[in-house]
Amino acid sequence: SYADEIELWIDLGEPDDKRLRKACGRADQVWLWCYGGRASEIWWQGMQGKASRFTNLTVVSIPPDTLQQLTTLTERSMQLQATFQDGALTLGNASDSVHIDPLRWK
Repeated sequence: SYADEIELWIDLGEPDDKRLRKACGRADQVWLWCYGGRASEIWWQGMQGKASRFTNLTVVSIPPDTLQQLTTLTERSMQLQATFQDGALTLGNASDSVHIDPLRWK
């Protein structure tokens, strides 16, 4: 924001609790997007208790089959358009688009 406040912090992967604590302490809202399939599920089982204290944290997982579809968008010099609506994300380029309906874990 103009007052140097972080309104939305978006992180990818499987961060440790220290990074999540930092993000949740600095930002109004934190979104964590996990994409590791079974490895992410195992990570979340261990992190779920620690993350329960963060009220401004949202954790979602991208299913492995959706990740496979996202590979169709990769190009040498990518320009993607993103639309986020009703909890779902659509990424697209000039010729293709992929609808991402994440699994909400928190």
